[in-house]
Amino acid sequence: MRIIVSENQMKTIANTLKEEKDEVTYYQFLSELKSFLRDLLQHPVTCELNDFFKNRGFSKKKLIEYLLKTEIIEKTEKVNTNNPEDITLDISYLIPKKYFERKVQKMYIKLFDIRYEI
Repeated sequence: MRIIVSENQMKTIANTLKEEKDEVTYYQFLSELKSFLRDLLQHPVTCELNDFFKNRGFSKKKLIEYLLKTEIIEKTEKVNTNNPEDITLDISYLIPKKYFERKVQKMYIKLFDIRYEI
């Protein structure tokens, strides 16, 4: 069986798929990001990535790296040598309040705002 599609039909299909693309609002992004950040601050090692970011191709490591790069979070690492038999690495994250909203808005624009896609 062969299906022949004209160029005009291909354009129509492409436009339809573009319109059906899952649009992300800033407030939805902000809500999901704050939820992830809350979990990250409470349980930095065991926190899980929520479905919002998983469905958009992010991994926990990738999202944390991006948040560090955009300075939305800061990471501190400390080697705990109190017990020589059990040396541990303590990891914690901080969220600087200065320009937080502005940084999150820039991150949203880079990731999800279709008006600025090339």
